[in-house]
Amino acid sequence: MQNGKDTVLLVQLADAVLGSDGFLIGNLTENSYSLESELVDEQTKFGRILAYGQSSESFEITAYGDKNDPGQKAILDAIRNEKQLKVWEVDLKVNDDDTHDANFAYTLVESVEKSSPGDGFQELSATLQVIGKSQQGKLPKLPQEVIEFATYGFETPGEKSGEFGKDQTEGVVVDSVSVTPQTTSVVVGSTRQLTVTVLPVEATNKNVTFVSSDEAVATVTSTGLITGVAEGSATITITTTSGGKTATVAVTVTES
Repeated sequence: MQNGKDTVLLVQLADAVLGSDGFLIGNLTENSYSLESELVDEQTKFGRILAYGQSSESFEITAYGDKNDPGQKAILDAIRNEKQLKVWEVDLKVNDDDTHDANFAYTLVESVEKSSPGDGFQELSATLQVIGKSQQGKLPKLPQEVIEFATYGFETPGEKSGEFGKDQTEGVVVDSVSVTPQTTSVVVGSTRQLTVTVLPVEATNKNVTFVSSDEAVATVTSTGLITGVAEGSATITITTTSGGKTATVAVTVTES
């Protein structure tokens, strides 16, 4: 039996219109895939004969009930109307070729159960029996919003507003950062101010950080003020909080 938090299930009624999208099962708490085989076990005068017999596959799902969720509705429609249901078990990890590994099958919905646990939420569980054998394949990269529906990615402070799993407002991410000057010379004990430009102008979060490669030679403040400490060379790296874009300044510190 295969279990995993890194998979999602897409479903679609077998008679859906050509070109229709599959539906992600929302509020999914658990899903599993089972492959079982009946073994032929016979004793002969020459010893035991053991061979594979009939095999069967199934999907088990559990989700918090949501009557407005199209994926859950497709499962209920399939069993109520005795329709076949297509199922894709999709690995959320993106391959190097921008695809997802997936397991596909035509199924019949054997059972659906709705229950109300003690926490007050209604729970929906279903068993989907595979017709014939499932097939391994790949799907094109899912839209980022579909992936994040199941597992959110890294974000920087101020990049989004709103609760996970609900409508979120996404800010304008930084595209680039530049700095003036790109090379500079500073006398020991003197200072030089850097000017940073973050684009686009409408970027939601324009904050940056400054880091010196060698603070024994030159230091830099959080506002980009360089101070020469000792003769030598150092590199100041500017990194945007949003988008992680970088720019560098080559600093030479002299005695006079």
